[in-house]
Amino acid sequence: MPSHRIHRLVDRLLFGKEFPQVHDYADAVLGKGHRKKWGHSIFHTALLYLLTRKKEYAYSHFAHIMLDELESKARR
Repeated sequence: MPSHRIHRLVDRLLFGKEFPQVHDYADAVLGKGHRKKWGHSIFHTALLYLLTRKKEYAYSHFAHIMLDELESKARR
């Protein structure tokens, strides 16, 4: 899976700033290694928005999920 560094780079490219707290969110909520165990869910994007009311966090989290999916498909 892409590193948090890569996710922050994509944040800068898409949104003009980094959202490291978004990428730390999944580790805090789902636990370390969650990407390898069960991946991400759009449910967690919605939960992040409901907790923070920050659309940019939800957009960043959705981009995070899409980048992980693209990387997984590229490996197949």
